[in-house]
Amino acid sequence: MPKILRPLDVYRHLPGTNCGVCGEVNCMAYAAKLIERQVTVDKCTPLFEAKYEAKLKALRETIRPPVR
Repeated sequence: MPKILRPLDVYRHLPGTNCGVCGEVNCMAYAAKLIERQVTVDKCTPLFEAKYEAKLKALRETIRPPVR
């Protein structure tokens, strides 16, 4: 049975800047929408800075759909 993702599971892989570049009020709201597939990872442009490379990789692993 696949693990149910919670916003906190995704949030820990985000920059946590609450900058609003993605169009959401804060990173937690963005995390919730990522889980629901209402937004894509590329909306969070700070995540693509070199200092967040490890977080981006972990985020992609976390939100990847389960393989059957």
